[in-house]
Amino acid sequence: NDLENIAKTSTSYTNQLESLRLRIDEKQKDYEIGQARLSSYYEYLLAKEEELIKIKNNLEQFLNVRDSYYDSWQNAILISSKLVTDINHEREKTKRLALESQTNADELVAIKNKLDLKKTDISTEEVKIKNLKEILNPLNDHIIKLEASIHNDELQVARLETQLINLKEKYKTITKQELPDNIDINYTTSEIRQFRAELAKLAEELALIGPVDLDSITEYKEITDRVDFLLKQLDDIKMGKEALGELLTETEKVMLKQFNQFFMLANESFKKTFGEIFEGGEAFLVLEDNDKLLEAGVNLEVKLKGKKTQALNLLSGGERALTCIAFIFALLRLRPAPFCLLDEIDAALDDTNLVRFANFLNKMAENMQFIIITHRQTTMAAAQNIYGITMPEKGISAVLTLSLDEAEGVAG
Repeated sequence: NDLENIAKTSTSYTNQLESLRLRIDEKQKDYEIGQARLSSYYEYLLAKEEELIKIKNNLEQFLNVRDSYYDSWQNAILISSKLVTDINHEREKTKRLALESQTNADELVAIKNKLDLKKTDISTEEVKIKNLKEILNPLNDHIIKLEASIHNDELQVARLETQLINLKEKYKTITKQELPDNIDINYTTSEIRQFRAELAKLAEELALIGPVDLDSITEYKEITDRVDFLLKQLDDIKMGKEALGELLTETEKVMLKQFNQFFMLANESFKKTFGEIFEGGEAFLVLEDNDKLLEAGVNLEVKLKGKKTQALNLLSGGERALTCIAFIFALLRLRPAPFCLLDEIDAALDDTNLVRFANFLNKMAENMQFIIITHRQTTMAAAQNIYGITMPEKGISAVLTLSLDEAEGVAG
């Protein structure tokens, strides 16, 4: 049916093509006539040319469709041949399956025959099992009786074991020692009666002795365990003390080494800083006790320019204050900080030493920021910005900020 439809469609397209060819011939004649009448039918000719282009495009489309249907027709032929081949294969496969089915049916009959034989054997075995059950029923009843007897014997053994344990505990309580497990008892009846008489006599003697404090044994054990625990703790504490002593010794060695290094660096920095502030002279750090470096105090000895070495307390107030400031700056050189806050550190300086302080402060300010609380004009003159705290209204503080140039302008 598909091939017939394709053939009909192809015939239809052929007729259409033939019709198109006839129309092309007619248009060609019209075109020749139009050439003769070119002057009067120019616009008409242009329209016909456009129509001709459309017709050509339609012709190309029809040709493409025809080629497509031709390819489809060829593919249909190939598919048809392939289907024929597949049908033949399926027919051969069906024949093989029919043969296999017949073989399986024969095997099934043989299996059924074997199954019937097995059923016969099972019936015979069931008869044998029934006969054996009739024989085993009396035996099972006898086994149940034996099991009950065994259970009673086990209970009797358990009661005897309990009595034996109680007798052992009683023996241990009376004799204060364990009863041997592998003891052989071969006593006669008269010996047993004698032992019972002795046991009664011993019981009377125990009654005369009075009650025994059995808790004393437990208390003794608890005290002994407590003493052992405390002794163990004491050993742990001694070991910890020794370890801490060793750690303390090592720490003191490290601290002594670091102190010597820092003391030497601080002494050099103090000498240099003192000389720069006082424009000459020397200063020293002196330990009070060289044998106990970590516990000894530190004294300052100063030699001003043109004077002899003397202790700090022999200097004037301004010199003593500036020397302490020099020591602070020496430590700041060793351990620089982002900024330093000084609270009226210049209060005790006289005018000469105040100028020295301000000059050195400007030098230190190149590498560190200083915030100084002061009332001294010389120190203020060395600052870049001045901050004042005022109270224009009661209970309300205000901050006044001026740069040094602004402050000079305000001062006039």
